[in-house]
Amino acid sequence: MGKKTRIPIRPSLSREMIVHPDLDAVRASHVQSYEEQRRRLGKATERLRHYFDVDQPAFTRWWQERFSQELLLHMQLEDDHLKLQRLLFEVNQYKLVMQCNYAFAYAALTASLADGTREQLMQEVYEKLRQAEAEAEAKAKAAKKEEQDKERPTRRRIQEPKGRAAEATKEASPQNPEASSLVDQTESYIRKIYRDIVRLLHPDANGGREPSEEEKVLWTELQNAYQWRDLERIEQIYTTVKGQAARTLNFAKLPIGDIIAMKESLQEKLQVLTKELRGYKREANWNFEKRRKEPGFLRQLAGAIEIELREETYALREEITRLQKQFKAWAKPSRSRNSSQANA
Repeated sequence: MGKKTRIPIRPSLSREMIVHPDLDAVRASHVQSYEEQRRRLGKATERLRHYFDVDQPAFTRWWQERFSQELLLHMQLEDDHLKLQRLLFEVNQYKLVMQCNYAFAYAALTASLADGTREQLMQEVYEKLRQAEAEAEAKAKAAKKEEQDKERPTRRRIQEPKGRAAEATKEASPQNPEASSLVDQTESYIRKIYRDIVRLLHPDANGGREPSEEEKVLWTELQNAYQWRDLERIEQIYTTVKGQAARTLNFAKLPIGDIIAMKESLQEKLQVLTKELRGYKREANWNFEKRRKEPGFLRQLAGAIEIELREETYALREEITRLQKQFKAWAKPSRSRNSSQANA
């Protein structure tokens, strides 16, 4: 036999001491990342606030002054178009309810406009329309009930097996496991947020310092919201307290897991805000207060707005002309149309 070789069952361990990670260094790294996320979020929030508070108002004032005449014309056309659309809608409603043609419906509406009885006439139309809908719904229910009665067996009612009936009852019951699980998850979520807020608002968590007036108000609102399980209000308080406590938190006393969770929460908010800012940057009024000082910027922007206004005005005029032609045709029906068939 050959020479025996001993095969080790497990690898030999190093004799060197296993060094645990430096928790203070890990904590400092996450705190630094958290502060960086908070700084970026604050910068993005400030940029968004500047856009709404400065850029948009300045842009609105400029283009309203620059295109005041065009805007007055456009607003008048929009008002005329809305009036014609309303008249068209009422003509259609009158025709549907009274079972008449368009010419008769238009004549009735124009006559009511002349003598000031338009609102009363349309109330009668809407009342008849509601009655017709109620009758149609009642007929549908009666037909459905009659169909169910026909399908019901004439012999004794066949009962379902107890197991199946119990299972159906269990599924229909609001106390089914899925519903209970959802309620439990919501309750657990509320308790978790509540504990987090208490840890931030309680004086013991802040070195025993006296809470501010705002923190006292938030504490009272928190107790009321928790008592009534108002999840939306609790989350609002949580967001407010997180923002206030970010500058006063004692990270040395916070678990690293909480710091990581706070950092991830800021990252999610920053992603949403960055996406929102990306959309606003495509608007013409983005950074308007600064860009308006660039040579040629206002001239180029005014040209683009003028083209857009001209196209919208042209489209409105075309639509108004089409509706007016339609109403004119109803006001002057052709001779072949028999006026005695108004109710046909």
